[in-house]
Parts: sequence; C-alpha cells; structure tokens
Amino acid sequence: MRRTPRQLPAISLVLAVSCTLTSSLLLAPAIHAQGEGDLQRKIERLEARLTEASGRLRLELLVELADRHPDPAQAVAFGQEAMQLMSKVPDRPRELELCNVLARAYLRLDEPQLALRYGVLAEQLARARRDQSQLATALHLIGDVHRAVDAPLRALEATREAIEIYDQLSDRRRLAVLLNDAGLAYRQLGDYSQALRTYLRSSTIRRELGDKAGLARSLNNLGVVYRRLGQNAEALRVYRQALEIQQREANLPQVARLLNNIGVVLKFEGEVASAIQHYHRSLELKRQLNDPNGIASTRNNLGLAYEERGDLDRAEEEFRKSLAIKRDLGERAGIAGLLIRLAAIQRQRQHYGAALEYLEQARSIAEDSGNPGDLRGVYRELADLLAASGRDQEAWAAFERYQEIQHEVREQANREAVAATRSRFEFDQMEKEAALLNQQQALAAVEMRQQQTVRQALLAGLVLLLLTGILLASRYRVKTRTADIIAAQNRDLERALGELRESEQLYRQLFEDPSLAKLLLDPANGEIVEINRSGTELLSQTLAAGDATTAVEPDWLDLIAARLDEATSDQPVLLHRFRHGEAEERTFEAWAAQLTLSGRWLVLVTLHDVTEHSRLEAETLRAEERESYLAELQRSKQQLEARNA
Repeated sequence: MRRTPRQLPAISLVLAVSCTLTSSLLLAPAIHAQGEGDLQRKIERLEARLTEASGRLRLELLVELADRHPDPAQAVAFGQEAMQLMSKVPDRPRELELCNVLARAYLRLDEPQLALRYGVLAEQLARARRDQSQLATALHLIGDVHRAVDAPLRALEATREAIEIYDQLSDRRRLAVLLNDAGLAYRQLGDYSQALRTYLRSSTIRRELGDKAGLARSLNNLGVVYRRLGQNAEALRVYRQALEIQQREANLPQVARLLNNIGVVLKFEGEVASAIQHYHRSLELKRQLNDPNGIASTRNNLGLAYEERGDLDRAEEEFRKSLAIKRDLGERAGIAGLLIRLAAIQRQRQHYGAALEYLEQARSIAEDSGNPGDLRGVYRELADLLAASGRDQEAWAAFERYQEIQHEVREQANREAVAATRSRFEFDQMEKEAALLNQQQALAAVEMRQQQTVRQALLAGLVLLLLTGILLASRYRVKTRTADIIAAQNRDLERALGELRESEQLYRQLFEDPSLAKLLLDPANGEIVEINRSGTELLSQTLAAGDATTAVEPDWLDLIAARLDEATSDQPVLLHRFRHGEAEERTFEAWAAQLTLSGRWLVLVTLHDVTEHSRLEAETLRAEERESYLAELQRSKQQLEARNA
C-alpha cells in the first residue's frame, strides 16, 4: 500500500519506538527492582538502629525514616512518634523539618486537612526562624494541598511566594518544579495563556539544567495546554520531544501515555490511520505494564477512531472490550459514554431495538451518578434514534429534554468561567493592594531614615559648637555633606509620595467604577465604611459611609454580613431578587472579598446585575437550537424517505 508523505514520519516514529522500547522493557524492571532494593535495605538498617537508640539519636532516626519510607501510613507513624518525643527533647530546626515531612505524608494519604495543618505549622515556624528554604518547602506543600482540594487561587498565592524565594536563593531546580505546579493552578483557573508562559519558563530552566525527566513532564504539560488552545501542531511537536526523552529514560508508563496523547492529536488533525497505529502501540505497552484502566481508556480511543473511519465492526469490538474491563474493575465512570457509542453504532445499522436497550442502560447509570454530561449524551442520541425510526413526537420530546440539560450544563460552565475570571481579577487586585502596602511601608521607612538623619545632624551640630576654631573648617564641610544627604532623601520622599498619590488615585478609580455597585463593610460592627455612587443609586440615595447595614431594606445586606465567614472567591455569597422603587424586579449576585486596610479586616461587596444577561442568553440559545434541530429533523426525514424508496 502506498504511504502518503504525512504518514511516513509517523510510521517511522512508531518503528523507532518499538525498537527502543523492546530493549527498555528488558532493562527497566531490573533497574527499578535494584532501586527499590537499595531503598528497602537502607530502611531496614535505620529500623535496626532505631531499636537500640534513645534520646536525640532516636529522634533523628525517626525523622529520617518518616522522610524516606515509601509507605505514607508508616511514614506518618514514625513522624507522630518523633513529634511526641520532641516534647521531651526540644529541637526547633528538627521540628520545622518534621512538620514538612508530615504534611507531605498526609498529602500522599489523601488527607488534605491534616496535610494543611502541618504545612501551615511549618510555615509559621519557618517565618519565625527566618528559614527561607524551609519556608519555601512549606509553601510548596500548602500549594499542593489547595490544588488537590480544587482551590487554585489559594494554591497560586502560596506557590508564587515559594517561586520568589527559590528565585532569590538561585535554586533553579526547585524553581522549575514550582513553575510547573503554578501552571497546573493556572489550568484549574482556566488561564491557559498564563499556564503556557509558566510551562515554557519551566521547560527552559530544565533544559539548561539537563533535567531530562523534569523536561519531559513540562513538555507533556505544554502539549496539554497547546491542545486546549487549539494549537495541535505545537502539541504534536512537544509531545514527540517528550516521547523521545522518555524512551531514552525507559519510562514505560509515560511512553504509553504519550503515545496515547499523540494519537488523540493526530485524530483531531484527521490522520486517523496514524492515530490508530499510536493507539495500538500504547495498548501493547499498557498490557505489558498490566494497566487495566489505561487499557480501557486506549480501547475507547481506538473505538472512536475506527468509528470515524467508518469501520463499525472494529469500533464496536473496542467499545465492548473497554466496557468489559470497566465492569470487571467495578468502575462506573465512562460506562454511560461507552453505552451511548454502542447505541449510536446500532442506530447506524438500523438495529433500533438494541440501540434503545443500550440507551436505557446508559440513562439509568447517568441518573444514578448525577452526571449531566452523560445524561445530555443519552437524550441527544435518543432523539436521533427516535427520529430515524419515524417516531417524530417522541424524538422532539427527547430533544427538548436534551436542550434543557444542555442549557443547564452551559449555565454551569458559564458560572464557572465567570467565577474563574472574577477570581483572577480579585487575585490581581490583591497583588495591587499588596504593592500599595509595600509602597506605604517603604515610605514609612524613608520617613524614619529622614528623622534619624535629622537627629544625627543636630547631634553633630552640638558637638561642632564645642570644637575650637581650628575645627571650624572641618565642621563646615561636615554640615554641607549632611545638608546634601537630607536634600537627597527629601527628593526620595517627594517621589515616594507622588507614587503613593498615583496608587490611591488608581484605587479610587477602580472603586468608583460606575458599571458596578461596590460597598466596603466592617464585619465587626456591621458598618458601611464606604459606598460608591452606583451603590447609592441601586440601594438608597440617602445611604452613606458610616451607616449600618440595617439601614438598607430589605435586610439582604445583613445576610451578606452573616455569611462573610463562608465567602469564597469562586461563588457568590448571595443571589437575591429585589425591586428598587417602581422598577421591575431584578436579580443580583453579591460577591465578597476580604482584605486588610490600616489593620482592619474589611469586606468588599460587589453587586452584579445578571437579569438581562440570563434572559437574553436563554431566549437566543433556545431559538437557535430549535431551528437547528428542525433543519436536522427535515434532513433525517429526507434520508429515510430516500432509503425507503
């Protein structure tokens, strides 16, 4: 069979992978076993010494065992014993190290609350001791915990501070790791452009350091971001670079994963035959690695590729094998999607009864799991099936149900996108406020230095008055130099004051933005510290700073104050409808962000009018989808009439 020029590089790559991995499969188990054996022997030696040790030596052995043990449960046991012993043998540096070790062990045990507790304790101890290295380690762990519990904004705060520390310490290896983690947090926030910049910087550092394993991880993450941004050619380029590195390192699980990822991109690019070759190579490796979950995932991708190529028999075979693996493993995730694909194949064969049976199973699973995406797919395929079998009324009812679920899914996606955007905006605002605070502190330091200089000048003047006439010339020169220093510092002070005025003007412009109603509240006494013009127009023309929140009717503002402890950056604290004057009833979201101003904990409340946006979006979406469905239904009828004829 003749090969096209686009297929030849992909086929050559697959052959190269096969040759390289054949030798890797022979060597990798022995190397892995040797590494595990060395670690196990070291742990056994440490445990043997522990049986006879006491006092400070026992404490040191316990900390080392907690740090090195591969079993996180056993590591926690050694760490807790060390923590108890430390109450009798105080050791502040060792306590700081132990808190970081316990935080990492609890994170591996999937206990984020305990991990966060020890991470925060390590952070406090490191700040007290001014130990920058251990502080960066604690912040790194705190960022990992927040990212694991889907709090990317807090993860990003901790991770970026750790990045600054490692940058100051010139620890480029750890800096590259933190940059990679920051990219993961940006991806959770949906900020793929920032994630791309972060991954590029991480990969550059790792390439300069010769860290091949780390470089491969950064390249793989770059591929994911490029795919999200629709840049499939760039995704293929970095995936293949990562594959080449992982082949040389004999990292077989990552090789199998990258082959699968390359297949996905090739399928999107229309190179289905090449994608199938990569899927088969990935499947072969996953069989050798005894990875049932990976096998099921790759078989599902193979089924999709065969279905796109029109080979329904092979597609059905792969979907059935993937379904059997998931059922053997007792997993429910992904089963509904496989049943929907099997139903689609039966529909194309006009086996409507079998297709309907698959869809009933998929609907039952989707309803039990509460997965709107699977349920949406069930009703979309059911509408097509009923239309193909000539049951138009039932098809329309199924399509309307599909539209309802689709609308709910899109609304949820829109809310998440808006929340992510607002989170990034609030994060930027916090950074600006932190910069303003730093400027204020710098200004205070300048003023203090000026006062010290003035006192020193006065003291010098008193001393000079006591000197004899022989020292008059010397006194004059000293006084001149002192005046020059004061003049220079006065110029610095004036420049700092100008920068502070510009920062305050920027804050005032942001707060007085007429498009948003904003209030600054003091949760301690329920007082309105400040309110902009849009806020008074929306709530009450007589409302002013210094009024209590109870001055606003109805008492929904008190509800906001009562929920301040529950306020997060990714969801509103209140969704409320109210009528201002004789105007129509409107729907508002209230968002709250806590901040510190002059030592006071305050809350910034922003009101967003979402009434018109929700109504217009719903009307437009329903009209477009109904028109699209009617056109599609007409085409299906014409095709059916043609087949019947």
